Amino acid sequence: MSKKRFISNTTKKKLFVKGGDFCLDMAKLVFAGIILAGIMGMNFENYLMVIVGTITLFVLVLTGIALFIKGNQK
Repeated sequence: MSKKRFISNTTKKKLFVKGGDFCLDMAKLVFAGIILAGIMGMNFENYLMVIVGTITLFVLVLTGIALFIKGNQK
């Protein structure tokens, strides 16, 4: 029989924290993209760009914070 491999709790916590950092970094990039696209006058519908960008931003921020909190629990 094959031996099951388990991930230790410390490794899981580190993964959660790194995942949270990644999500927060992606949220920063989405925010910067919205600002730059608005300044440069890209051929997008402004309201659609702002709505989709804001929803994506909030999802990424909430996911990043949740993962960060889960990684720092004792």
